[in-house]
Amino acid sequence: MATCLARGQKSEPENLRNITVTRGDTVIKTTICYQYPKIDVKTAANFYWYYAGEIHKNAGSYSGKPLHGKYELFDKSNNLLEQGNFEFGLKTGIWTRWYTNGFKKEVIFYKEGLLNGELFSIQ
Repeated sequence: MATCLARGQKSEPENLRNITVTRGDTVIKTTICYQYPKIDVKTAANFYWYYAGEIHKNAGSYSGKPLHGKYELFDKSNNLLEQGNFEFGLKTGIWTRWYTNGFKKEVIFYKEGLLNGELFSIQ
């Protein structure tokens, strides 16, 4: 059974699928993982998963396919509002948010779905 590759590996496995989800005036572009190792979900961390055409979020639980890889949120004018990475449903690494005018709003660091370090907010 193939598993999703960890971040940093070069080849993309066949069991990743690109998805696009429209929510109101925003569009989310990301990938989901179809086959994955058993995930030990931390009760304090939010887990993000895809089911029935929607992206869902739960603390300590999931039902569906985990988000895995690059995540981008755009407004209706195609302005990038948020960008980051998921690893088996958990936010990881640097997450950046922008205002609709393109100015950086904040930078957040995550490790295994939990805030890791300081939140940098730009006013």
